[in-house]
Amino acid sequence: PIPCVPWQSQVAAREQAVMNRESNGQFIAPNNWPRCFPFLYHDISAEVPTAEGRRSLVRQAYVGWLALYLLMFWNLICSIVAWSQNTAASDNISTGAIHTITNSTEFGYAIAYFIFTCPTSWLCWYRPLYTAARHETSRMWKVIIAFLSLLVLFLSVLAIGVSESGLFGVAIMIESFKNGNHATGICSLACFLYAVVMVLYFVYVAARVWSFSKTHTSKQPMAHVVVEPTTQGLNVSISPNV
Repeated sequence: PIPCVPWQSQVAAREQAVMNRESNGQFIAPNNWPRCFPFLYHDISAEVPTAEGRRSLVRQAYVGWLALYLLMFWNLICSIVAWSQNTAASDNISTGAIHTITNSTEFGYAIAYFIFTCPTSWLCWYRPLYTAARHETSRMWKVIIAFLSLLVLFLSVLAIGVSESGLFGVAIMIESFKNGNHATGICSLACFLYAVVMVLYFVYVAARVWSFSKTHTSKQPMAHVVVEPTTQGLNVSISPNV
């Protein structure tokens, strides 16, 4: 007989394990997200049912999450523009040093927002919403609504804009136009409008989640059927499931 090469035996063992799982009704889907470096399985069409609008809710939440990622990226671009423009427009060494330190701090905050906001949103509210929509019941609805409320609050602060916070909103826009930094003002104006749209969008998503959670929890529980054998036959009793 032909000797079996070690890698061939490993492939055969993996194929046998897959066949055993499929025969037992177990299927492990391969990782497919993100496409550039897949490390988890994410498929709304395959995993989330269409009943009660759950699939459309998850799709809207996913679109909002992607838009949030783009907003954090644009906020980072605004910090780069402000940093470069204020440094180039400085007239003396002392003012230039202050502007450089201030804008480097804002740039650091903007990088932190870009790096941590989207993964935190994924773990805190999007993935729990994705999981909750897959199943009939979930106790995570209030937690999801709480995190969505915090996200709306954060986006509201971003739309307002706070000096030296790395958030470029309407306050930074007004200050930039007053100082003659028109590029920073235009970028901050776009960031402000984008943030306002995102606030309204996530308020709508949170309202849908709240409506779905109220509808889901207001359903009547299933009756509990108890069958007991007796000498005369079977005694069937139906009681509400508390």
